[in-house]
Amino acid sequence: LAVLRCHMSERASLWLHLDHRAVHDAKVQADRVFGRGAFAGEIVWTPGNGARGRGLPTTHQTLLVYARDARARSTMTYNAGDPDLREPFAETSLAMHFARVDAAGRHYRERTIAGKTYRYYADEGRRRGSVWTDISAMVANTPLRAEATGYPTQKPERLLERIVRACSNPGDLVCDPMCGSGTTLVAAARLGRRFVGVVAGEP
Repeated sequence: LAVLRCHMSERASLWLHLDHRAVHDAKVQADRVFGRGAFAGEIVWTPGNGARGRGLPTTHQTLLVYARDARARSTMTYNAGDPDLREPFAETSLAMHFARVDAAGRHYRERTIAGKTYRYYADEGRRRGSVWTDISAMVANTPLRAEATGYPTQKPERLLERIVRACSNPGDLVCDPMCGSGTTLVAAARLGRRFVGVVAGEP
């Protein structure tokens, strides 16, 4: 973490992906390296699998997101308007709030907050929240799918594509220091980002 922080720009963010067995220890260590003020938030990913037997179920994984430091939280890239970071409004919300139609035939609503009026279009959807339930891990973990490499902890390409789209722009550099199956690099290349990956060799 300390090495990565030294190479991060003011627009960069670090996404640390772990399960319930390690994420809490990692959060403490990351706070020490980056400073608690650099913590930008977390994403809870429910991949659709996980233990559901005896005891408490563990059906989610966590992504911790950090800026380089507390000041860089305001400059780090987060493309909230990207279509993959938006989801449809609920049918009830559409019926109740989006009755107005503009000259182009688009339904919208307006809200005035602190004297400023904001317009929201129904077809743009709302910003996706911090719990992602729409990306299944099975596409990466079954030999029936083309993207499966056989790597034991491979993540689905859609997950990595969403992260890359969220935190970078075309031409930016994406680094995965534990690239495993290489999915991050595939996503970065497909989206027009430069990339570098690191993987530990056999002793």
